[in-house]
Amino acid sequence: MSRLTELRTPIFWAEGHPGRLDRESWAIEVSGFCNNPKTFTWQDLINMPKTVADARLTSVTRFSVRGLWGGVTIADLMDAVEADSGVKYLRFWSYREIYDTAIPVDIARREKTLLAYEFDGEHLEEDYGAPCGASVRTCGGIRTYP
Repeated sequence: MSRLTELRTPIFWAEGHPGRLDRESWAIEVSGFCNNPKTFTWQDLINMPKTVADARLTSVTRFSVRGLWGGVTIADLMDAVEADSGVKYLRFWSYREIYDTAIPVDIARREKTLLAYEFDGEHLEEDYGAPCGASVRTCGGIRTYP
């Protein structure tokens, strides 16, 4: 049983559960208003510097969990693709590109804003956004916008 399950973290899938995802064949595209758009593989991400943030995930549905989230900072991803200095927003898409959200770049560049792949030292499960989650959702792509 995973730590998120032990904490009774609800499972939300706006587009239906994706089933088992193979980390080794998974990839995330980071593109848009940048000089070096890139598709990162699972190996690319885990080879990047890992940041661990003691943070609370809080939902509008009135649950929250606090723990150690590990992953790659969004700032590191933005730097890797050479995001243009005029970028104001980042938009995230779910695995099947049905769900999306956007955040301002000043929030994206904070040290605790992660593309998380683990919680309390355990890899995320598909129920909670595996192999990587942003806001505990699997990302199919991140695009930058002026």
